[in-house]
Amino acid sequence: MSAWVWDIAFGSHSRPVIVYATYPSKGNTQYWYANWTGHRWVSHFMTNAGGSIAPTTIEQQYSGGITLDHSDTNIVYLSREVDGGFDLECWTTDDGGHRWQHTTVVHAAKGLDNVRPVVPRGWTNGPMGLLWLRGDYDSYTTYKTSIAYLP
Repeated sequence: MSAWVWDIAFGSHSRPVIVYATYPSKGNTQYWYANWTGHRWVSHFMTNAGGSIAPTTIEQQYSGGITLDHSDTNIVYLSREVDGGFDLECWTTDDGGHRWQHTTVVHAAKGLDNVRPVVPRGWTNGPMGLLWLRGDYDSYTTYKTSIAYLP
């Protein structure tokens, strides 16, 4: 099975945390959260994320994206397919990834997906706390997107 590492950050005790995607079948992306215990990696399934953001191309592993908040690795932002569009969501855990709570940050609108979220490094409550691409993304050469942000 293929996997794609999306982000790495240092969590508690300066141990690495990773968020990544797996692709068990065509049109099926799964997001995972893994942390290093000091002796081994422990992975936790988060959610199914839908298909590719570029479904008409050969890039079937272009998922919406997932990123860690590097100031608090208990916070994850991700893009997943909901009702045919890509919503941007905030996921939080207080037990190292065993259980999750989530809220929708931005819903997809017709032709306006929300993909590839990023929390800028060193962000300290400035004007752009979360960035992502908003729009239509057919391929890496054919897109009509803009950069959106939330404070």
